[in-house]
Amino acid sequence: ELLAITPQSLLPDLMPWVNQARGFVYGWTVQGDELRLTTAIANIGTGEMQLRGGATHGNIQDVYQRVYEPGGGFTDLLAGTFTHHPEHGHIHFDGFAEFRLRSLLPDGGVGSIVASGGKVSFCLMDVERYNNSGPSSPEYLTCGQVQGISVGWADVYDRGLPGQSINIAGIANGNYWLEVVADPDNHLLESNENNNAARIQINLQRGGGGGSIPKDAFEANNSIAAASILAPPEDHTYSALTIHSSQDVDYY
Repeated sequence: ELLAITPQSLLPDLMPWVNQARGFVYGWTVQGDELRLTTAIANIGTGEMQLRGGATHGNIQDVYQRVYEPGGGFTDLLAGTFTHHPEHGHIHFDGFAEFRLRSLLPDGGVGSIVASGGKVSFCLMDVERYNNSGPSSPEYLTCGQVQGISVGWADVYDRGLPGQSINIAGIANGNYWLEVVADPDNHLLESNENNNAARIQINLQRGGGGGSIPKDAFEANNSIAAASILAPPEDHTYSALTIHSSQDVDYY
């Protein structure tokens, strides 16, 4: 049954989850000209963020956001595109997040964007539980025609993955704001559109090296508790991974 959006509609609410203990955003690192960061986008709304594939146009596919009503009806809203990645055999939702470096004003305010990554496509999944407001176990676990983030869950992408970076070539060392924006083009309907950006102050410094083998982008993943989260059930090739010292142990 197709219904109109009402005040009772169960809307999702996407919010970048910044968490120092888990390394979300705080666990940034510099590799060459890339500032790499781990990000988590949480759904803190009353409804699931559900995306469903529609008509295809070559490698591009229409995507609809399904918004549910308390009584079980729903409305499908055109919400953007999936791009099929033939090398991975799955689809990603385009433009789900964007990462930015912004100047830090003398008064501590947020200045202009000095560097940004490209808009990142995600396969939406329940990877990490944000709070107890939704289901106790993950419900979205595949990169298929129905993807989503349940209430109280977050999709997590590790800094070692493709796209999880900002090119900082030509950017001077110093203090900046590091910003994560969910749904930067506002394609998705949410209950709150004012909490899609989150940022922290960082002191950008290039490493001086010192070792013959550099640390890879997944460091420091030296314990089970600090294990890096690889992409959900999809194929990726990871390059330049290293056991960079005689005592290094890596967990994924």
